[in-house]
Amino acid sequence: MDKQIKTGRAFLKGDMGIWIIFILLMLISLVEVYSAIGNEAYTIDKSTFGLFIKHFITIAFSFVCIYTCSQISYTKISKFLAPLLLISIGLLIFVLIIHKRWIPIPGFGAFQPSEMAKYILVLYMARELVLLKDRLKTKEAFIRIIIPVGIVCGLIIPQSATAAGITFLSCFLLMIIAGMRKKYLINLALIVGISLTIAFTLTSKYPEQMKNIPGMDRITEGYERIFPQELNIQVKNARLALGTAGVMGKGIGNSQLANFQPEAHNDYIYTIILEEGGFLFGFVVMLLYMILLYRCFMIAKKSKGMFGAFIAIGVGLVIIIQSLINMFVGSGFRIVTGQTLPFISKGGTSYMFACIALGVVLNISSQGEKKESYDEDMEEVNENSSLDNLIQTKEEENR
Repeated sequence: MDKQIKTGRAFLKGDMGIWIIFILLMLISLVEVYSAIGNEAYTIDKSTFGLFIKHFITIAFSFVCIYTCSQISYTKISKFLAPLLLISIGLLIFVLIIHKRWIPIPGFGAFQPSEMAKYILVLYMARELVLLKDRLKTKEAFIRIIIPVGIVCGLIIPQSATAAGITFLSCFLLMIIAGMRKKYLINLALIVGISLTIAFTLTSKYPEQMKNIPGMDRITEGYERIFPQELNIQVKNARLALGTAGVMGKGIGNSQLANFQPEAHNDYIYTIILEEGGFLFGFVVMLLYMILLYRCFMIAKKSKGMFGAFIAIGVGLVIIIQSLINMFVGSGFRIVTGQTLPFISKGGTSYMFACIALGVVLNISSQGEKKESYDEDMEEVNENSSLDNLIQTKEEENR
């Protein structure tokens, strides 16, 4: 038995707690998506088994992604983060131009740039926060951090206001944890709060006019979802299903909601979990996500370098915020956000990039086990930052 455990640990590098949680969520995904895809199969005239096989392939490929990323030293990715961020921004601009949320890929499905952008932005922020560690309280550092955050979130809004909110909130919390100056953060929160209030006020009073403004249609749609005049049919269906679920549920494969609920395999997968497994199983699933966040914070605490710590915290925040939003929606709340449940909902881009990000976190934990030094971590990050060296040189010249 000990030999088998050691073999498993040699194959799966990093925190075994996260690996166990991921595998459990992956198995739950296979079971629950198969239960929930009946309505989609009927709508697009495809076989349920065919859609399930496609989801199985997505999970298998995502497992390869998380395993591969867990093997690659996280410090080596720092030099690729700026180019990847630029590529993400370019793709967000492209889908904005073609008025789509995704880029069709024949034979594979669709690629959603916002899912790539939010994780790349978090990793890029972690790198910048390390490079600016001695100047985090300065105005220049705040501007340097907030510009890419503002650009990415601004470009995500036309695709999904909720996704933009998740991305911004994760980055904002990471800035607080990193110790940026409170005055700048408070001013930022006030600006965002006032802007949202104005946007929502205009949307509530002039909805048709706001929809005609480029990029505002998604904000209007988001407002109507958060503050609907009457209950959405999906919310009504979810509440009816939950009313009959009970503590133990109806049993796997016995969901009635899955037969007629739109997006039961994505937005409302947690409702299917509650209906089939009951509130007890729903609590277990929620607990798995909470433990996942806890493990990310423990990895951050044990990390020998701040680069790894910020990545672990940032990725953990993105996953837990998105998870909680999906679970709130699936529990019958009035809002409809369109957000998937990470590692469970049927999806391609969202599933893959969540696995890639978690794979990086797993590598951070494995590097911590090797007791890689903070100096080595910082040396590699700084070597890959020609922009930072240029800025520091100019600052010294000005002095």
